[in-house]
Amino acid sequence: MSLRSAGSVRRRSLWPLRLGLVLLTGATASAAVADTVIVRDPRNARANKFDIRSATATHRHALLRHTIRTFASWRSSELVTTEKLPRDLCVYVWRAKSDPKEQQDYQICSYYKKGKLRGSVFHVRPPRKRTGKLTVQRFDSKSISYTF
Repeated sequence: MSLRSAGSVRRRSLWPLRLGLVLLTGATASAAVADTVIVRDPRNARANKFDIRSATATHRHALLRHTIRTFASWRSSELVTTEKLPRDLCVYVWRAKSDPKEQQDYQICSYYKKGKLRGSVFHVRPPRKRTGKLTVQRFDSKSISYTF
């Protein structure tokens, strides 16, 4: 028996293990992808710096994460709200039992105040109130993520 044939026998004996790893990896990846929704908007309205390129919704355990990507770069300090120019970047959320043609249930917004990017979760339908915790993160100059 040559060295070459001995190696091919070893490779064949590992085939079920490799197949198992590939199937396990595929199953794990498909479960992660099934929990993620991405909506893309290919049109760029250049007049609006915050024009959305894509919005991604995913979850991990009990937390939801929404990420907004814009076409243009922007600084967090551009989310300063004034009386003449309100600047909040918000995600509207409807609960599963709610009619999406009606007003949203929650409004998740970010704003810039006292030198820091902040956020709030607001229950829009009566009784109107701030609720829940929100973590706002920027990973690059064109995106913002909300975890709540």
